[in-house]
Amino acid sequence: MKKLFKGLLIIVIIIVVGVMGYNQYSNWQNENDLAEQAFSPQGQLPDNIIPTHYDLSLRVNPEEGNFSGSVAISVTLTEDLKQLWLHGKDFDVSLASFTSEQGETFPLVYEEMGHSGVVSLVSSQLLAAQNGIISIEFSGQLADDLAGLYKVEEAGLAYVFSQFEATDARRAFPSFDEPRFKTPFDIQLEVKSHHQGVTNTPQINEKSLSDGFKKLTFSTTKPLPTYLIAFVVGEVDIVNYTNIPVSKIRDREIPFRGIATKGKGKEMEYALANTASILAALEAYFDMPYPYEKLDIVAVPDFSAGAMENAGLITYREQLLLLGDNPSLSQQQSYVGTHAHELAHQWFGNLVTMRWWDDLWLNESFATWMANMTMQKWNPEFGFERAMVRGGHGVMNQDIYADTRQIREPIRHNGDIDNAFDGITYQKGGAVLQMFEAYVGPENFQKGVRAYMKKYAFGHASAQDFIGEIEVFSKQENIKEAFNSFLNQQGVPLVNVDYECNNNQVHFSLTQERYLPVGARSSKQKSWALPVCLNVIGKSENSKSCMLMTDTQSTLTLENSECPVAVMPNLSGKGYYRWSLPDDKLSSLLANMSRVNASEKYSIASMLTAEFEAGRIDVKTYINAIAPFAGADDWDLVTQPVGMIRFIAERIAKGEQQQILLDYLSELYQPVLDRVGLKPDTELDRTHPNDAKMLRKQIVSLMSMGLKQPALLKELAAMGVAYSGYSGELMGKGEGDGKLHPTGIDPDTIGIALASAVEVHGMPFVDYLLTLLDESDDGTFRQRILVAIAMSEDDAISEKVLDLVTSFSLRVNERITLLITHLQRKKNTKKVYLWVKSNFELVGMLIPKQYLSQSPLIANGFCSKAMQQDVKAFFTPKTDEIPGLERNLSKTLERIEICSAIVLRQADNQF
Repeated sequence: MKKLFKGLLIIVIIIVVGVMGYNQYSNWQNENDLAEQAFSPQGQLPDNIIPTHYDLSLRVNPEEGNFSGSVAISVTLTEDLKQLWLHGKDFDVSLASFTSEQGETFPLVYEEMGHSGVVSLVSSQLLAAQNGIISIEFSGQLADDLAGLYKVEEAGLAYVFSQFEATDARRAFPSFDEPRFKTPFDIQLEVKSHHQGVTNTPQINEKSLSDGFKKLTFSTTKPLPTYLIAFVVGEVDIVNYTNIPVSKIRDREIPFRGIATKGKGKEMEYALANTASILAALEAYFDMPYPYEKLDIVAVPDFSAGAMENAGLITYREQLLLLGDNPSLSQQQSYVGTHAHELAHQWFGNLVTMRWWDDLWLNESFATWMANMTMQKWNPEFGFERAMVRGGHGVMNQDIYADTRQIREPIRHNGDIDNAFDGITYQKGGAVLQMFEAYVGPENFQKGVRAYMKKYAFGHASAQDFIGEIEVFSKQENIKEAFNSFLNQQGVPLVNVDYECNNNQVHFSLTQERYLPVGARSSKQKSWALPVCLNVIGKSENSKSCMLMTDTQSTLTLENSECPVAVMPNLSGKGYYRWSLPDDKLSSLLANMSRVNASEKYSIASMLTAEFEAGRIDVKTYINAIAPFAGADDWDLVTQPVGMIRFIAERIAKGEQQQILLDYLSELYQPVLDRVGLKPDTELDRTHPNDAKMLRKQIVSLMSMGLKQPALLKELAAMGVAYSGYSGELMGKGEGDGKLHPTGIDPDTIGIALASAVEVHGMPFVDYLLTLLDESDDGTFRQRILVAIAMSEDDAISEKVLDLVTSFSLRVNERITLLITHLQRKKNTKKVYLWVKSNFELVGMLIPKQYLSQSPLIANGFCSKAMQQDVKAFFTPKTDEIPGLERNLSKTLERIEICSAIVLRQADNQF
């Protein structure tokens, strides 16, 4: 095992719901930096320079760790100027000039304004308003923080990959690094003669140079913003796959390739084979062909995000693409879900681009919604049917704080951009789109989307542009008002529904306010233009009734209608709102669960939890109401009760009540475990194999690592030992051979089997796994090892986990995995928090700013006033120095306050 180096401390802390942040920042800002930035543009650049074209040449040498280049940016000056503003970061610049329309060249003084990434170019003479060319020659060092142009080493070889979203193209070449500046690029790459070089468009020429390099020339791109430019350099495998064939919508084939580090291209077969059909489904929805010349998908060993939608050159964490011959269902789901998201971006975000980052939702909300819808049609057996319902109800738990973002949040500085890559943008935005699609009708919504795409293709658009197209086709009043009420204010609506029957009429009364749990800081006095759809359950059949609530109180009357036996206030769970019913009406609904669909059941379960957190139902009522979900037929409903029942057991229950509740959970789920077993050989596997796999994964994890059932842990540990080739607690003895045995275990069970073996065998098995980790460059296997170790709550293993976070033996993204997984175990929260506190100064010197701004989220697991004060005292002095930290600190403090208030409210309510 390689030595663990403590001299370098790199900690990346992100709490993820579906999604991670992208761009990087430099180190702490000093007073001079802040002074310089005060005189430079913050947020958007001025409108007085418009770029129209880039000629970009880069020489990239991964082996030496540096790069150099030149850029000629064709621009239009809209007014007379002496000072020009653009972006650039950490460059040595040897030449900067402006060439006028008449061919006259004016020298420019290049100055980077602190660490902001803003550059001042100053001319000694006034430059008249005109067209011209800004030329800059520059050099820089390859990054090691997974942003900009960055270096990755694997198996003794060096590679360069790129990640430019949101504000890191400026670290690769001087540019106008904002999404509104969308221009064609002509790109040349100079790379070592034995290296490959790839960018967004096909290579059209290659020329050998005298110094062991070669010059690669690429075709002109379509108009693109800087954040969608991408590069790959090194001895990569390039798999020339079958071209994506012509279709009814597209009259040309699309060249299609897979790219991986040396020796790994053969592992891309599943990803390559399952791309054309997904792309065809997207083209059919948009009624518009894929907009770029080629499609490359790249497996990157060390990558900050899950994936990045660069036009024609999409990059992924390698474990999403390198699936080998026998991928688990989880791997397949992760791949197709992520792949559909990135392919959807080729239209939403790439073809039509936001003007500024306040409309990031036009990229991410749409790609999230579109991917889930496409995947359900592409393969109904993959479990995407309720993905958007799960995502929407899940993110409601983030939408309760006073400092929660809006979907469309004003952007003042780079810290605001970083914070925009969150669950509100992805999941809430996607859920709101799903709600409006259901309200106006899928066909009308699709017509609006198609019109929007055609109208703004290869250009820019704003929220109002999109809403305008939906309004045209919706055939509904007040759609613009309704959309904007969700985009431009925070919070989750709560719709209180009641009804009475008389004279063959059903009279509904509805009121709305903001949903808040006990302890929340905000006011409930809010309203939305809210689409509400009811499932009215009659004696013999169900009916649908919808309305747009534009006031805090509304009524709805159904004429010539029998009195319903029950009403479900959120039809198919697609509304982005909480809801409540009077006790008697709720009892009627719960008694008629067979008459609602699985999405509605999910909404009901979510509602019960929300009502408990709001203090409107007590412990016993909640548990009695939620328990039947454990016997549901749908895998995502079965485990709905788990989180809150465990919270009650760990936080609220007193004395013997805690063990009573944990025993109750075991009894509740034992029949489910008996039904699915540990191996894929049950009746459910024969009839519904994917449902069986998804359910087994949830239940086995709960009963083993959650409830610590000894017999189950022992059986799983034996499977983990057999798979890993472990020879026993005394290394070198026993029956293990030190080799992996993947054929003897269901791939979906490997992770939990390894975690169980860590639980049973402790540190000796951990040391053995770390030996395997050092010997492997398989991203999926490495991730399984790290997750298995990080799931432990053992103090000695926890110390090793935190030590490992600082190790050179890990990839940067593996540190993320390790720390997040370790934080998910309640017992580890304080250990991680104290460790970060004691190392924070060093962390602050070395960590990219956007990740450091997330650091208060490590305290999300606390639930006491004392820890709230500790967290506040530690982080508050840092809010002025770290952009974006103040918002995250505020949410964490309120989260702790809410947790404490729930415990206090329910303290006397025992099971």
